[in-house]
Amino acid sequence: MKIILAFLALSSLLGAVLSFSTYRILDRSLFGSLQGRVANLSRIGSQLVDKAALARLVEVLASGPDQAGLRAAERSDDYLSVVVGLTAIRATEPALVRYVYLFRGDGKVGTARYLADADVPALRAKEAAGTLLEGQEISGFGTFFDVSAFPVARRALAEAIPPAGGSVGRLRPVCPP
Repeated sequence: MKIILAFLALSSLLGAVLSFSTYRILDRSLFGSLQGRVANLSRIGSQLVDKAALARLVEVLASGPDQAGLRAAERSDDYLSVVVGLTAIRATEPALVRYVYLFRGDGKVGTARYLADADVPALRAKEAAGTLLEGQEISGFGTFFDVSAFPVARRALAEAIPPAGGSVGRLRPVCPP
C-alpha cells in the first residue's frame, strides 16, 4: 500500500512539474511571438506616418502656441495627415493595438507632450456634440503626458535625440524589450 501511495505522490509531483514547465515554455513562446508582431507593426507604422507633416507639427509646438493655437493645429491638414497614418497602424492589427499616438519630450524628466493621437478627431467631434463621456480625457495636440508610469515611454524619451531647433529627430519604433 505504501508503494502505491509513494508512486501516486511521485506521479502527481512529476505531472505538476511537467505541466508547469510546459506552461513556461508556451508562455515564453507566445510572448516572443507577440513581441515580434508588435516590433514588426511599429517598424511598418513608422513608415506610414507623414514625417514632413510631423516636423511641421513639432515646429508649431516649439513655437509655444496658446490654447487656441493648439486647437487650430489639431484641425490642420498636417495633424490630420499624421492621424491617418496612426489610424492605419491600428487598422493593421486592431486586436493588438488599442491606442496609437506620438509624443515628444518637453525637456522635463517624466513628462512629454502629445503630438498626435488617432482618437482625437473622433473625441473632439463627440465633445462638440456633447456626447463625450464624463471624465473621458482627450490627449490633444500639445497636452502633457506623464510618462512616469510607462517604462517603455521613459526609455524612448531617454534614448531620443534631444529636441534641437524643432527638428523631429529620428522617428523610430519603440517596442518593449
